[in-house]
Amino acid sequence: MSVGSMNEGREDFAVPITCRGCGQVGSIVWQENAGLNEKGPMRTLVLISSGFHKADGATNSGDPKIICDHCGTAQTD
Repeated sequence: MSVGSMNEGREDFAVPITCRGCGQVGSIVWQENAGLNEKGPMRTLVLISSGFHKADGATNSGDPKIICDHCGTAQTD
């Protein structure tokens, strides 16, 4: 889902997130990145909605680890 903003030719896009532990919902905003890896275009984390936060570490895909503030569950790829 595009949020429609352009920044230096890179588009921001929001994706919904639902905690697999407690069902809390929110969204994460990413920005397209010029880089590519074996899994396709890369992206940069821009914003996490309230109720979730970024933690140290990364998921299996290399994305930042996102944790639910309500129950502490780490979100997976």
